[in-house]
Amino acid sequence: MNVKLLPLMRFARAGRVTLLTAAREIEDSHLPVIKELVLSALEEEDASDREFCSSPCLAHTLPTSQR
Repeated sequence: MNVKLLPLMRFARAGRVTLLTAAREIEDSHLPVIKELVLSALEEEDASDREFCSSPCLAHTLPTSQR
């Protein structure tokens, strides 16, 4: 993830983000690229949050005598 996207990601997590451009056609501006970068970074961050930081504890599956 690009660290420079963090402020935009924080704003996006808090609510709506409005990006402005002077281009007549949005598709010809930088906005679609920024939008995709931010959405991808948010998706990547969400995916990493779903991963275990360490191995899950499976002690509850062991017989009581082995715990």
